[in-house]
Amino acid sequence: MQTVIRVSIQLGLIGVLFGVAYAVIFGAEHLGQFIVAVIVGFATTATLGGLIQAIPVITRRQPDLQVDETILRESLAVHGDTFKDAGGWLFLTNQYLRFKSHGVSSRKRDLTLPLNEINDFMDDNSEHNSDRTLRVRMTNGQVEKFNLESAQSWQKQISEYINGTKH
Repeated sequence: MQTVIRVSIQLGLIGVLFGVAYAVIFGAEHLGQFIVAVIVGFATTATLGGLIQAIPVITRRQPDLQVDETILRESLAVHGDTFKDAGGWLFLTNQYLRFKSHGVSSRKRDLTLPLNEINDFMDDNSEHNSDRTLRVRMTNGQVEKFNLESAQSWQKQISEYINGTKH
């Protein structure tokens, strides 16, 4: 939710610029009209930006957990490669790494990766945002790619849990 508020404020500040431009272009005749244009620009852009940012959070879909499974961590994420990706939520549980697309994603995915079948993590420094990319290699050679904030901390937490240091 903090991300939604931060982005709303940032977009609101851009809205101030639109408000100033509107006031100048349409010739605000006195200070009151100028201030109203700036306030309307801020409010409109911040509100629309907040709504757009909040949609994935509002449409979050909970994974189907087993009886003895608990969620340890969750975050917004994108699964897959460009043009084949799906937005949603990544969940680390005590048994699985799960991805579930959110309600507005056009590509519906429900991915379950058993923790005991995760072989290692691949580093790919050629990626533009490699610090946001988590590549998981399974024991069968399958590689799954997730883009999310704090990919390195996710890798560390998954590794610690797999190696038994977080039981």
